[in-house]
Amino acid sequence: MDRFALSFPKTGLKTLLAMALLLGAGAGLAVSDADRVQAYKDFRGAFDARNYAAALPLAEQLVSLTEQQLGPADKALINPLTNLGTVNFRLANHDPAEAAFKRALAIAEASASAGADPALIMPLHGLGEVLLATKRYDAAIVALDRAVALTRNLKGLYDASQLAILPSLIECYSAIQNFALAEQQQQYAFRIAETAYGRDDQRLLGPLDRYARWYEFMGRYTTARVLHARGLQIAEKDGGQTSLRAVRPLRGLARTYRLEYIYGPEETAPDPTQRSDAAGNNPSSGRLNPDGEKALQIAIATLNKQQPDGHQELGETLIDLGDWYLIAGVTSRSNDIYRLAWKQLSLAGLANQVEVPKVLSYRATPSSTLRMRPEKPAEFDTRTVETRLTIDVDGRVREAVSTASDAPEASVKAVLAALKRARYRPRIDASGAVETRDLPYTEKVYVRKPADAAPPGKKS
Repeated sequence: MDRFALSFPKTGLKTLLAMALLLGAGAGLAVSDADRVQAYKDFRGAFDARNYAAALPLAEQLVSLTEQQLGPADKALINPLTNLGTVNFRLANHDPAEAAFKRALAIAEASASAGADPALIMPLHGLGEVLLATKRYDAAIVALDRAVALTRNLKGLYDASQLAILPSLIECYSAIQNFALAEQQQQYAFRIAETAYGRDDQRLLGPLDRYARWYEFMGRYTTARVLHARGLQIAEKDGGQTSLRAVRPLRGLARTYRLEYIYGPEETAPDPTQRSDAAGNNPSSGRLNPDGEKALQIAIATLNKQQPDGHQELGETLIDLGDWYLIAGVTSRSNDIYRLAWKQLSLAGLANQVEVPKVLSYRATPSSTLRMRPEKPAEFDTRTVETRLTIDVDGRVREAVSTASDAPEASVKAVLAALKRARYRPRIDASGAVETRDLPYTEKVYVRKPADAAPPGKKS
């Protein structure tokens, strides 16, 4: 029984509630600026502590207090609604997050002057993030592109606040495989960072890493390596060769060598849809460049010396080295490294990161929606091939079977053949690499529509 209820007779409690409702009817008198300020402080305390579950009711309270004091359409609601949307987004509550951002946007648009109000930017950015998270890429592009355009118009072409928005816009363009626009935005984002921070500033390390990873994704490994090397020079400028900031570019350098070995050099792999089928053997190079292994060993030594309690980063860097040896075919050595990595990740509470095999090299079928979008997608249907894989301790796909599919038999066979050529990092536990059975994998493929189903004016 509720002890609070015991302290009041039932009739007395009803009377108190009735009085509270009557007092609340004078909305403007019920809430003061001080109430809202305190509610915001409480919210920020929970939010900044990343206790989003606790922050959610506080964000809802702040919206409610603002509505009571100022009305349901006041411009002062934009920020509380945006905060509410952000908390819901962090909790993966996508529907209420979208509703909050849309309401904030509607209020901002109603009060905007000629559609160019800074208050529009944050709700647009938030809405774009929700649409991206729910894979509505075209709609996300509209919201994010508008947020970027407003930022440039109101704050300047190279305003650094765009750097919070552009990565998501780039991700959207990549998801719909418009790589030309994705690269254009990636280049612009880097110019913004360089303009804002300078060519040799430590703050450029993050943008350099993102830019380099973009080129890795596009199969331009030499170009990516140049950017990682530049990041390494910046990191070492102040901290020397044992700077912790050098770890990320060192890992990047090693990764470019490994990917180049798997998929071939830059001139033969201009984009991610044209990669080689090779899984650990690149005939153009013959062997892995030992500079990559050295880079990882330096990074690991740096972490052990400078940050001995940095279990997560050390574990992840050890995983890189284990992957290196696996692809090189030295599986006994990779297994030893994987065991060390598991221990570090376990100390960080992140052993779950390696509990599921991860693909290290794979070329999807030519009709895969993940790799090869047709020039005229309206002439194709999207079909699904669901499979179950057995990954052995060496990361090879020992068995691949189709469990369900609505694709033609030829497409199913092509998917299974591609999967059998793939190479995975195996599942890892305290003992090292472990065989995995019944690993689910789903591939999407394009299937041309029948001639009579094609859009008017189109021919199959």
